[in-house]
Amino acid sequence: MTFARAPAPFDPAARTASPTVAPRPAIATPPGEPIRVAAADQEARPVPSTARAVAPAPGSSATAASTPAPVPALKIADAAPDFVARANELMTHQVPRLAQHAERSVARVLFAAGRSEHVRDDETIRASAVAISRGPVDPLAGMTLRPQDAERLNDAARAEYARRGGTPEALMLQVRAFGADPLDAEIAGNLAFLLLRQRPAQPEAARQLALHALTLRGARNPEGRIEDWATLAIASALSGRERDARNAFLVTLALAPNLERQCKAALDVVALYGERLRAPVEAMLQSAQASARGQQSALCESPPHWVASSGAAAPR
Repeated sequence: MTFARAPAPFDPAARTASPTVAPRPAIATPPGEPIRVAAADQEARPVPSTARAVAPAPGSSATAASTPAPVPALKIADAAPDFVARANELMTHQVPRLAQHAERSVARVLFAAGRSEHVRDDETIRASAVAISRGPVDPLAGMTLRPQDAERLNDAARAEYARRGGTPEALMLQVRAFGADPLDAEIAGNLAFLLLRQRPAQPEAARQLALHALTLRGARNPEGRIEDWATLAIASALSGRERDARNAFLVTLALAPNLERQCKAALDVVALYGERLRAPVEAMLQSAQASARGQQSALCESPPHWVASSGAAAPR
């Protein structure tokens, strides 16, 4: 699925049934790029559900919850953890390490896209994307996940975004969803997207999450979600990594099922995020013109219409 509105990962038709959750104070992230969320007077209420333990830690047992000795919270399947606190821990200590490893794998895909003369038809890019792997030592292995809670909170964040855009409430719901299940690609990718929709945007935290999300794939998205490649492109541009931004946009061009829709989405990116996105998007449109379909599309014209008409004004 191509991204929309730079890129909107939320489906407006998503289920609107969701728990009422009040935001909690902002969580912390690596120095220099904190996640900033408006605080509220009320505590966030845990969402009840039956938890499912995924890959229990060595030595754990079904009777661990009844043992009087202290047990780490992440290993207790029948106790509701504080999802915000867990997301805080993940963003501060784990996501930077996960992103650092992912960056090495992703760099090979970006390199393949950057040197390709015909991105749209280059299977090397797709093959490189499929080959992205997780680290040999996964710091999240053995974590107890709560996928039902995560799905419910993710749906609530989607519904909030569909109603009111990237509000602090939508962000906090997504933060809690990530705390419930940080191994879900859609949840991690949606959180990265929402960090870009804040004012001001939080590009470095979004970039790290997008890198992490690209290592989480399934049968439906073996190359990674195209939304996450687009988020990586935007976050890279906003954090001063123009070459990575250009090449990540080229990857979206290689993976997009609909060329014209991808060109339109790229034009919208410039309208939303401004001048720092102009050069990477123009490079993508120039590459699109190398394909027969791109040559026939007004949306994929190169130079883009704002260059041809005024030379300076951003598209409206």
